Amino acid sequence: ANAQFDLLTKFRMVDIYSNIYGVFYTLVDWDVKKNGYVGPDVWLLNIRDVFPQVGAVSVDDSDEIIVRTWKPLSYFAGLKKADGYKNIDKVITKLKDKSDSKQNRDTNSVSQREQTQYPKGEAPKQKGYFEVLSQYEGDRWVDWCVDADTEFRDGKNPHDNGELPVTEKYSI
Repeated sequence: ANAQFDLLTKFRMVDIYSNIYGVFYTLVDWDVKKNGYVGPDVWLLNIRDVFPQVGAVSVDDSDEIIVRTWKPLSYFAGLKKADGYKNIDKVITKLKDKSDSKQNRDTNSVSQREQTQYPKGEAPKQKGYFEVLSQYEGDRWVDWCVDADTEFRDGKNPHDNGELPVTEKYSI
């Protein structure tokens, strides 16, 4: 389970970040690596990119959770051969005419410092990262590309366990 960092470092980071933010989230899923490893792995999630179900007290109390990620155009091209994905050609076609959404944020999501101190440049087309929202439910997982306004995965939970793949660690 060495994606991002070694497992011990990830556990320490989760503990530190949970003390800073009050809670910290991880994604726990199976991973298939080129070196032959097939098994569970843990990924640290950016606290600003996890959207728990409104009104739920915890992940255990939630029926769904949404995780935002940023993916390059090459990620979508790689999904053409993968099973369980749809509308990939449609997503790629729409994204080829756009600049990445991470550079083209609206003024509400750009900090005051960024507005005043940094020059505003236009990102080149087909470059950068595009916003993907993954909604995890107990029985199904859905991926949506915001920039293409298209759903590209709607399948059942591959683990058949009815659980969300996101865990949380509280500071206490």
